[in-house]
Amino acid sequence: EILVTLRFKKDISETDLAGLSTADVTKTMTFSMTYVQADSTAAERDKYYTCKKATTLHTEICGRTDSYGCIGKGYANGDTITYGHTDSSKLTGGQLTNGQSSGYALTCDVNGDNVHDETTERFYYVSDYYDTNTKSFDNDYATLIYYNDIAPSSYYGANYSYNNYSGPSNLLPSLPKTTNWINEKVRLKNTTRQLLNENGGTTVTLNQESTTTYDIAQFTYTGAAARLLTTQEIYKACNITEKAYQTGTLDTCEFLLENTGYIKETMYASGEGYYWLENPYSSNSASVWFVSGDNRSLTSNSAYYKNGVRPAIEIKKTDISLK
Repeated sequence: EILVTLRFKKDISETDLAGLSTADVTKTMTFSMTYVQADSTAAERDKYYTCKKATTLHTEICGRTDSYGCIGKGYANGDTITYGHTDSSKLTGGQLTNGQSSGYALTCDVNGDNVHDETTERFYYVSDYYDTNTKSFDNDYATLIYYNDIAPSSYYGANYSYNNYSGPSNLLPSLPKTTNWINEKVRLKNTTRQLLNENGGTTVTLNQESTTTYDIAQFTYTGAAARLLTTQEIYKACNITEKAYQTGTLDTCEFLLENTGYIKETMYASGEGYYWLENPYSSNSASVWFVSGDNRSLTSNSAYYKNGVRPAIEIKKTDISLK
């Protein structure tokens, strides 16, 4: 494709402009081009990549004054925390590897403006895409988590009329839309997903004292360019095998704790410092899983509370440059 641009000379005068005709003018141009077949010495044309290896890593200052969050991890108040990595030794054959490369820092052009903004477009590789319908990982796609929350929202319902098995309908408007993150390569592989509890099941019980069960619905992320992260993807990323949710479970995945209560005291009611996951809690039909910076772990709480909405996107690995 060849683009021809016609413009006035830089030194044209007002007198010259005054003498120009205002009628449409048609010009016919001819040109010839000589070319040869490229060989092994030819430079490859730069390819556009949706996501690129980060050139700098994000940092925060540990600001807690209690024994939780970054203090509980072993930092002192005022210490600098660096999130993620670009360690090539954690790649396999130069590629992101499921269960090995978690936390790899990327900058993704979600806005489609061909600018990879290191500050506002930071994402971290979590795991390969987890298909909740087949309960298997797809190594052609990478699941990436955004570095920050978009907005606080309850998971489902209001005024104490809520459940966890109908899906995150209340927070859907808070997720980035395809009209906001307009890059067409930033799209969900499947907009309709079978929601799963933290153990991969498709039912929840009313509570731990009850035998009443409810089927977990399929949920459609209508119009969204992103979704919520799953416990299954976190298990893989953080090598969680016993599904234990005690304090410090996410110590091996510190990148998940950027811009959370990890660095400062927070309150559940404020929606600041925690962010929702996609998974309903299996033993209580009113509770949903979320990431807690306070306890550095996964934990659950009532679906009507306001927690952060942190977008997860799904990118083909061929659209990611790690060079």
